[in-house]
Amino acid sequence: MKRILLLIFLCIVLNGIGQESFNHYKVKSIYSGKISRINFKSNPIARVYSTRISEDYKQNGVNFAGHYSFVYWGCGSPCTGCAIVDVKTGKVYLGPDSELGYSFVKESKLLIVNPKDTVSNSGQNPWDIIYQEEIWVWREKIKKFIKLK
Repeated sequence: MKRILLLIFLCIVLNGIGQESFNHYKVKSIYSGKISRINFKSNPIARVYSTRISEDYKQNGVNFAGHYSFVYWGCGSPCTGCAIVDVKTGKVYLGPDSELGYSFVKESKLLIVNPKDTVSNSGQNPWDIIYQEEIWVWREKIKKFIKLK
């Protein structure tokens, strides 16, 4: 019995090694001040998807990395594009494309592209091979997403 419990414990621990979590990239605070107007001249993608960005920005407010509004839109099947809007300045920054969606929280700079819960990982679905989960983090100083995995 002890061996079985030890084996289960090791499987749980080893399965978690190397996995990134939202808590590892937690922001210090959540902005609650005045929300700026979107600066559509700050990024060419902002002009192309102005309606979608405006609607999501207005509806969602701060929902990513403490002071950003994460917005996304369909761009084919399967394809999803995204951007973030800095609610303090209104500037728009392009994010990574996805095939199967995103996972994010307002308290963290971590972005999961094609989250595991949207990929079956059974090996029997062609999407499992083509579209792998990716881990990205927003780097505030350089204003870019950096791919970790």
